[in-house]
Amino acid sequence: MKYTPLANLVVAMCLVLGATGTCRAGKKLIQYASSSPNPVFAREHYQEMDKMPLDGTCFLLGRGADRPHAGRPWDNLSWGCWGHRYFKWEDVQHHVEDLKAAKFKRLVNNFIIMTVVPGDVDWFDDFGPVVSNYRLAARIARQVPNCKGLLLDTEAYGTEEYSSMWDYDSNYGRQRYSDTYTYDQYAAQARLRGREIMQAMQEEYPGLTVFITHSYTLVWLNWMRDPSRVKEPAWCYTLLTPFLDGLHDADKPDVKIVDGREIAYRYKTRAEFQQAYKEGAEEVLAMVGSPQAYKRVRSLGFGLYLESPVIPGAYGSWRPEDPSTWWFTPAEWEQALRYALEISDEYVWIYTQKTGWWGEWRNVMPKDYYDATVRAYESKGEK
Repeated sequence: MKYTPLANLVVAMCLVLGATGTCRAGKKLIQYASSSPNPVFAREHYQEMDKMPLDGTCFLLGRGADRPHAGRPWDNLSWGCWGHRYFKWEDVQHHVEDLKAAKFKRLVNNFIIMTVVPGDVDWFDDFGPVVSNYRLAARIARQVPNCKGLLLDTEAYGTEEYSSMWDYDSNYGRQRYSDTYTYDQYAAQARLRGREIMQAMQEEYPGLTVFITHSYTLVWLNWMRDPSRVKEPAWCYTLLTPFLDGLHDADKPDVKIVDGREIAYRYKTRAEFQQAYKEGAEEVLAMVGSPQAYKRVRSLGFGLYLESPVIPGAYGSWRPEDPSTWWFTPAEWEQALRYALEISDEYVWIYTQKTGWWGEWRNVMPKDYYDATVRAYESKGEK
């Protein structure tokens, strides 16, 4: 039989994965980005998606790769869950049917995307819709084959008036009732809400995985590794810690909580990944409310941003169509992926802004970077 280059790649990937799609060394590479697929795309293109050097993806329950603007929640569960609307089963049932029809063999570590958008519900408001929406997402995840749980994007994209539900009273945002309730009262309430959300998710999906993009390590670095400053009300993301504590208050031993460490986007060296792992495994315990629960269920991972600008945040000089303006060269990208897979407990995820792995996004993925990803993927956890 004569194989095309793509066919040869597919055969090679199958040899790496094995017939069941399991991963060598237990390490998993997944995708979460603007190009995350919606269920309709997954149903129609799952065979194409299955050929990529990935073990899973994250499904957007809504309008494809569209993103909401701050303060304008859109009509979908993924990007409208943290608001006043109760989503219902009939709103999402078609998503379940589409995802069931996607007969993945390789992409068997998938997640449902959930966010904290629009973020216009105060911790002391009626939180019933938020808890209900997360319960519904867990119900969907349990019914979809090869769906491990939920990906919780905790970045506070914000609303027009209150720019971050994680800030008590800072330059970035303030709580609606901060003139009435103290920081300690807000922290206790955020912890309660985390507990309620975790309880609801577990009731629908016992043993699920909750993959968190920004977790304790973000707060740890915000406070420059000084746990005595964690409760300073004026700092940003100050309420994320008690919310995470609440998740751990309610988790059961069969649950897994992944710290996706989005702040690893630009790591290149083994030393950076090793230091990050040490922070997540040991140093953050000084600020964690339930250290034993945290150690029991936590899994430390890394996120890497393929097209990250050469200068952080310098998007004026960044041209997504020009890899010379990217932080990683192909060789550096491959090496960073290898280190991440080697040092993580299980998961590494790739973020892309203007390229991707399927559909029109695949057409603009530079071949050098795609090939580098394949080589790193095939190395899976090797030192």
